[in-house]
Amino acid sequence: MPQVALLHMDGLNGGTVFTDVNGHTFTAAGNAVTSTGTKQFGTASESVPGVLGYSATDNISTPDHADFRFAGIAWTIEMWINSTSGVNDSIYKTAICKRHATLCDYEIGLVQTSRNVFFYNGTTLTDSGVAPSQNAQHYLAACHDGTTLQMWLDGTRI
Repeated sequence: MPQVALLHMDGLNGGTVFTDVNGHTFTAAGNAVTSTGTKQFGTASESVPGVLGYSATDNISTPDHADFRFAGIAWTIEMWINSTSGVNDSIYKTAICKRHATLCDYEIGLVQTSRNVFFYNGTTLTDSGVAPSQNAQHYLAACHDGTTLQMWLDGTRI
């Protein structure tokens, strides 16, 4: 399986340009920045209040590219997340989303209010029924073999 995007999120505190190992540039919008305060490894992490918090306009994005279209192929998306307490529970907390034009191809994040991990495939939202604890780093993965979706939290299938 080819690697299509790997973002280390390294950089100085407050950085707004993210480049993956394949040269895809992701640009910050709203309050999205690199933060050296909380990280799992490397020099920094991405801090996106809207992703796991306050506003849907806080995100990083990259132009549409064929590398990010996964229809009909096996794929894995994995990340470290740290959902903090005291954030707006009235919105979905999207950790990653692939859109082209106005369509959503896939989205992974936390369900509003319950904070359960979810996956959305553009038509159906799959709620895992499992919520990661807040204020701690968690490994989150979604894997698709071309037919079946599996979600993993801290190495356990959910």
